[in-house]
Amino acid sequence: MESKKELIYYEKQYFSLVLFIVPIIVLGLLFFRITMATKEPLNLWLLSLMAAFIILPIVLFYKMETTINKDELRISYGMWGIIKKRYPISALQTKQAVATNVPWYYGIGIRLARDGWIYNAKFGSAVKIGRKNTKRFVYVGTAQQEQLLQAISGLAKG
Repeated sequence: MESKKELIYYEKQYFSLVLFIVPIIVLGLLFFRITMATKEPLNLWLLSLMAAFIILPIVLFYKMETTINKDELRISYGMWGIIKKRYPISALQTKQAVATNVPWYYGIGIRLARDGWIYNAKFGSAVKIGRKNTKRFVYVGTAQQEQLLQAISGLAKG
């Protein structure tokens, strides 16, 4: 685990849509179960399974953390960074990082786009970073586009 002194950039974003909609769906399922007033085990199992599949996205994708230190760009999702991706700084074209916009129809989370990977927790602003030895890019969704660009350009100078 990197120390706080080494950090060049850190951002935490919450996927508020998941945090808002999923509890409503779970409460709806609970209401459905109560109003059904049946004690058949299959119905209870089915309801429990549906609730588990609905709660799983909260655990896996409710937040995204972006961390940059002198050695790597790290993007992690969910509780305790269950899902994470690391890119060594030496493998990125830091001089060619540009501000961009990720359209809503690209989705939220981790997505494969036609020219690279998209990591985001919200629609909108992102930073597009080229990868060395390939024509692929890394898109990092951010609410702090200018600060992220400055951190990356600082790595290019250093």
